[in-house]
Amino acid sequence: MTKPFENWIGMVEIDGRAVAKFRKRRGLTPEALAKEAVIGKTTIEKWEAKGIYVAKVEGVREVAKILEVEVLDLVTEAFRREHYPEEQTSDNRTVSAPPELSAQPAQLVLNRLFQLSPDLSDFIGRDEELREIAEQFREDGRVGISSLRGMGGVGKTTIAIHIAHRIKDQFPDAQLLLDLQGVSQQPVTTIEAMSRFIRDFEPTIPKLPDTEEELLPIYRSMLADKRALIVLDNAGSDAQIKNLIAGNKTGFIITSRHALALDGVSTVRIDVFTPEISLQLLRGIVGTKGTDAELLKVAKLCGYLPLALRVAGQFLRLKAGWTVSQYLAALRKEQLRWLKVGNDPQKDVEAVLKLSSAQLVNDDEDLATRWHYLAELKSDFDADAAAAVWEMKDDRTVREDLSKLVDRSLVLFDEATFRYRLHDLMKPIAQGLFS
Repeated sequence: MTKPFENWIGMVEIDGRAVAKFRKRRGLTPEALAKEAVIGKTTIEKWEAKGIYVAKVEGVREVAKILEVEVLDLVTEAFRREHYPEEQTSDNRTVSAPPELSAQPAQLVLNRLFQLSPDLSDFIGRDEELREIAEQFREDGRVGISSLRGMGGVGKTTIAIHIAHRIKDQFPDAQLLLDLQGVSQQPVTTIEAMSRFIRDFEPTIPKLPDTEEELLPIYRSMLADKRALIVLDNAGSDAQIKNLIAGNKTGFIITSRHALALDGVSTVRIDVFTPEISLQLLRGIVGTKGTDAELLKVAKLCGYLPLALRVAGQFLRLKAGWTVSQYLAALRKEQLRWLKVGNDPQKDVEAVLKLSSAQLVNDDEDLATRWHYLAELKSDFDADAAAAVWEMKDDRTVREDLSKLVDRSLVLFDEATFRYRLHDLMKPIAQGLFS
């Protein structure tokens, strides 16, 4: 007859007080029990100190064998009742702690393992991109690593969260999310990111090492057998995230304005919306306000950029005294000024886009100057046009600089025509870069 938890796979909720009770009944010290069960002494001490602890069933089976009890005797009453309500413990009753332990309050350990922000209720479009990303996370055991790349405001984070919600059932151990702030003046370091994730799994862990070399094996060991999904949002460089990708069963979704060259990582390019999808989004936000023709003009002035479209739609919905035609007139005069709502910097299109240009100035002022001059070009252009504006004759250097700007999503490249362009909302930022 199969015993309770005999074929269990994964984690169980340990009653540390019960472990202490049966250990003492057998006359064993924590060190002696750990040695016989071939697990760490600190593991036993951790179970008993915390009162309630989530642990791998394999280790619990070994401890139960040494203590001559069943796994059923070592799990919490709530966990036992949830999974085996008809079963009784070896004492034919629910295991309770000895009197000397029962008065000790159990330490509250908050669950930090399910962090996805809510999915957008009005998410639309992106069918092709979603299919491409989902293909990396098939349910046949293959673990996906997918990088979403595109300019600021194009909707990378929105897509990452949406797909994460679609596939999260494949990753029952954890769904973690971290903004790496890759285009800020102080990006999250690899050490900070690893420490954060380790503490997500082990909130009460003692002081962690402060060097990447010492922290890396701890981080990798923690993720080694975890069916976890980690969203690394707003990555700034390969160096920032290369050591964060670990674990044979852990999936990663990465977003970045930069081109990332990481082995085994599939890159999905995220572009602006089509006019049709843009109109659908705007209409869903503003309701009956304005005509479709007017909203299509708003969409065009937004450059079909998802963030700009949402901001424009929210502006029109909130400002009852504004007609769509009045808003169009304001946009034509000062485009970026009217693409913000309230004081939220995430709903200020200019502020969001300027993060990329500010980083460029900080990293390479000469390249920033050349980007500034590209704003003089009235439409899309080829490498020869860029060379003329830059007054450069070295074709190889021109293409290298253009590639650097494309890699930062500051210049868009059309592979079909081999032509470049600045997004309409980027042009005024480039023009006023040094003013």
